[in-house]
Amino acid sequence: MNPILLQTSASSIDFSIIFYVMIVFLIINFVILVPKQKKKEKAQLDFIDELQKGSKVVTLGGLHGTVVQNEDKTFIVEIATGVKVKVEKTSISYELTKKLNEVPAA
Repeated sequence: MNPILLQTSASSIDFSIIFYVMIVFLIINFVILVPKQKKKEKAQLDFIDELQKGSKVVTLGGLHGTVVQNEDKTFIVEIATGVKVKVEKTSISYELTKKLNEVPAA
């Protein structure tokens, strides 16, 4: 037997196994991870739609303030008395009003 032929056949088997493992990994991503991400995105959009004037919010940049005006794609947020900034709706991280009203679990 020729040793060169034996080496090439062994490496082609290894490549096919790696290929099938990669295919299985991609299928797992599409079946499990993609729906979870879509659910999380929908929850974030619903959260933004529920915000209204007077809600105390924190932006992704860490600014704390109160929503003064709701525009099409932005909020006007008052971060100090008389200081108002325009922020994108998607940059709102969470609402402080709900956190303050929640009862801590014992």
